[in-house]
Amino acid sequence: MRKKRSLNIRTHIFMPEETETLKRYRDGQKDYRLKLRFIALLLIAGNTGTEIVAAAVGKDIRTVETWYGKYLTHGPDALNSFQYQPKRCFLSDDQLADMIAWVKKELPSDTKVICHYIREQTGIAYCQSAVAKLLKKKRTETTPSEADSGKTSVRKRTNRFY
Repeated sequence: MRKKRSLNIRTHIFMPEETETLKRYRDGQKDYRLKLRFIALLLIAGNTGTEIVAAAVGKDIRTVETWYGKYLTHGPDALNSFQYQPKRCFLSDDQLADMIAWVKKELPSDTKVICHYIREQTGIAYCQSAVAKLLKKKRTETTPSEADSGKTSVRKRTNRFY
């Protein structure tokens, strides 16, 4: 059974100007997920326990505690964006350029073929979905059907991997 843990919300007393700042942040949000963070903090400011706040906003207690901790340590600006950092590609820029050039030249019929090529050339194993995302991100827009016809024209981007 998971041990319940909860921050002691009594350690920080919200001043009226803090509450007003939180209301401004809440009212200025266009994204409901960010707005929800400030709603949770306003509930905490009203001396509502984190368990009740978590249930009210539909989030895990740890999530609400994380928001509260970020607010206490970094202020409301820390909660005003998602601050997402994308993962770096395992391939170097040169390896990526070589792979894209190979795809445009050879026009492979499947991501499995591209995965095999990457593994042979670099020793890095990518799954098919990761290769598809990588190609989509790099906008390689050639199609496998062009390999059969010998054409090298570029078609409009579709939802496929190429």
